[in-house]
Amino acid sequence: TNDIQDANHTTIDAIFKSLDSAIWIVSAKSGPARGGLTATWVHQGSIDREHPVAHIGIAPNHFTSQLIKSSKRFGLHLLRPDQKDIALRFGAHSGRDLDKFEDLKLSENNREIPILESCYASFQCIVFQEFFAGDRIFFLADIFDAQLSTTGAFMRESDFFSQCTEPEKNGLRAAMDADIQIHRPMLEPGGIPVRQTVKEPAARFPGVEHPNRNPVDRNRGSITSQITSTRSILNQRHK
Repeated sequence: TNDIQDANHTTIDAIFKSLDSAIWIVSAKSGPARGGLTATWVHQGSIDREHPVAHIGIAPNHFTSQLIKSSKRFGLHLLRPDQKDIALRFGAHSGRDLDKFEDLKLSENNREIPILESCYASFQCIVFQEFFAGDRIFFLADIFDAQLSTTGAFMRESDFFSQCTEPEKNGLRAAMDADIQIHRPMLEPGGIPVRQTVKEPAARFPGVEHPNRNPVDRNRGSITSQITSTRSILNQRHK
């Protein structure tokens, strides 16, 4: 019997939820189109303080991921605990259907990244690598600007859900369940194979510049070997 099928999914889910992850807003803009989403898969991508890197994983079908792929840039925001309405706005709707930034005050910047004012903190990022793994598209990006607007606590999942009404929670669950049905074939044995679409560092794309350092310093090894390794791991997993 497959170990994955035998796993206690309820226990696994409860353990992950106990981590109480930070709530992030990921934002992006490509041409006149702009969008964003609420995310928890946002991490520090390097331990080198002089070369800060953000690592995010989002669903490939989301409008925001398409904007990031096109522009090679994105913004990250930590929210204050009292900004539940912003987290809900970016988590409950698609940017294809509405402008999520309407009526929200944006800070001025010269990188064409929508950055929200009055949040806990924000980063501006330029992508140097992207890859598919599992059911996510992952972006590694240089952080070239950061703002810490306030002190104290930032919003976590428990803060957010404790403020949501039952209808709001039901709507979020329905949206998540719909996404799961779209993405599950990527994870099931015999399903959609690991995507092989990869990108070189963003400095090699015309018109995309790294503001902090020479592009030749961004040699991070063979991305092909990363994908080969990922495919090998997943092949073993599905045996």
